[in-house]
Amino acid sequence: MKTLNGKITLLVNQDSTSIELMDSASRMVIARVEISANNFQKALSRLSSIDCSIIVPDKGLENIGKKKVFKTFTFKLPKGYDRSNINLWEFAKKNCPAGYEFSKSAVESRDSIVLGDDFNFIFKLVAYRYE
Repeated sequence: MKTLNGKITLLVNQDSTSIELMDSASRMVIARVEISANNFQKALSRLSSIDCSIIVPDKGLENIGKKKVFKTFTFKLPKGYDRSNINLWEFAKKNCPAGYEFSKSAVESRDSIVLGDDFNFIFKLVAYRYE
């Protein structure tokens, strides 16, 4: 077994409880536990091996314990840039350095396009990788 620093979130309501475990370094949810209210009561009363559902990510497990590092990359967009003539998602995939990932929200952020000093548009992409 390996010990990690983490965070836990408990969401208790009338019908069920959700428990989420997060690795602090990678900020990844390692597991989510869903348990009925009745079974949660049993667990709190120190009964063992209570039935529940455990949901684990189907990808990215190799990054657990690694630090998630963010970096902003800037790219000059071609002259005459217009959102209708350039697909920013494809542009980001083509130009983002190898080993970095980015989200759809990073590409679509209204702050991702700025006007440069030479009146050409600059695309700012916030990407991340695990180290």
